[in-house]
Amino acid sequence: MANNPHAETYKGSTTFSGPIKAGSRWLDAPSYDRATVPGTIAVKDLPNAGFVVCSQSAAVDQVPGVPPTISDITLPPGSMIVSIQYIVTVAYTGAVKDLALVLDPGGVSEVGTWLTATSPGPTVSAVGVYNIGPRTTSSDTVRAWRNISDPTYVVAARAGVSLDVKYWSTNTGDGRAIVTINYIPEFNFPLA
Repeated sequence: MANNPHAETYKGSTTFSGPIKAGSRWLDAPSYDRATVPGTIAVKDLPNAGFVVCSQSAAVDQVPGVPPTISDITLPPGSMIVSIQYIVTVAYTGAVKDLALVLDPGGVSEVGTWLTATSPGPTVSAVGVYNIGPRTTSSDTVRAWRNISDPTYVVAARAGVSLDVKYWSTNTGDGRAIVTINYIPEFNFPLA
């Protein structure tokens, strides 16, 4: 088999800005139109069938401290988070076995806007898979999941740009995990 001389220049992947839409719905008779056949919906009037859900992952270690440590996850502006999952590969061993995530920058606090429970974060005391939800006692956390660009907590200068995700634990330990965030890029859900 011959070597591809462009293998290092052109990788087998596609990268571009979103949002990525799944495509329009089709009628059996796409020529229908409200003006000519009352009670029908023209194809052009049908909503998009949906948005593509993307995901990003990062390997993290159990480390304490403020400000938190930056991960390799950067979310596009206006993204809606649909789920967060931790795959813990080495059990967290600190006195408090937690892993918290924050958006940075955000709000006026030194830490940022919490995507998970505040310190201590969700407990990850054993090897396994953890499905993480937003901190339901905080309207800011729920708003952050709905739209990471909600102006109630994102500093004005960063409202229309991508936001980094940072992580931290209460204590130092041997813990390691893979964090995955699933999101709809630039969905821009109304800030109502």
